[in-house]
Amino acid sequence: MSKFSYKFRLYPNKTHLQKLESTLELSRELYNSALLHRIQAWQKARYYVTYSEQANSLVEVKQVRPEFEEVHSQVLQDVLRRLDKNFRAFFRRLKMGEKPGFPRFKGRNWYKSFCYPQSGWQFLGDRKIQISKIGIIRVKRHRNFPEGARFKTLTLKKEIDRWYAIVSFEIPDRRDKVAIRNAVGIDVGIDAFATLSDGTKIENPRYLAKSEAKLAEAQRVFSRKRKGTCAREKARVRVAKIHRKIANQRNDFLHKVSRYLVNKYDLVVYEDLKIKQMMQNNN
Repeated sequence: MSKFSYKFRLYPNKTHLQKLESTLELSRELYNSALLHRIQAWQKARYYVTYSEQANSLVEVKQVRPEFEEVHSQVLQDVLRRLDKNFRAFFRRLKMGEKPGFPRFKGRNWYKSFCYPQSGWQFLGDRKIQISKIGIIRVKRHRNFPEGARFKTLTLKKEIDRWYAIVSFEIPDRRDKVAIRNAVGIDVGIDAFATLSDGTKIENPRYLAKSEAKLAEAQRVFSRKRKGTCAREKARVRVAKIHRKIANQRNDFLHKVSRYLVNKYDLVVYEDLKIKQMMQNNN
């Protein structure tokens, strides 16, 4: 099976936004509380708190904090799975003799998504998605899923002032035999983005350089703002939006290049560059 994910923009109304923000904040709060529990247990008694222990305590959490009833149970379980994965990495580094720090607590600007499993959501045609505990939200479903796709998870992610639905799915592997009549090699460069073995040059897009110049200026403005002020928050949002624009421009450029290559050639070969070795050789 091959794994893929599609990303669709959501268009929530005010009620949906309130529920999305509340779910995100409660997920962050649960993550930090569960992390504190694990850290204290390890520091005081060298006791490793398991995922199962914390998942079983969710019933008690909902009794003490009724607002957690408004969050899908498996969303809360996924929060604890994320933490468990991070804590396992901490112990793995510890066993290897490193000096690892504990996983970090998540601030409001550093916890940006929550996840549903296969259940708890479904598409209603091409323009709506029904999400348990959230409601029916308009969605821009700009591409169809491949035939035989099996949904795995739905991740709802906040990116600055926008919300997205990221659907992960699996499809059976295909091993079709294709006659190779037109092959090409790719050399990724610095001056040009890439040079093909048939002499074709793919230049770096100029608009990326312009956007990166705007980013540098926005970062300078941000660094001069006093911490805790509204002006600094506005500057932070501007920097984040420029980052988003650059990421979108890069993704669009790479998608168009890859589409051009697969449409024109039957076989594309590229060199597996050993970046670390190159750096060592230069030194």
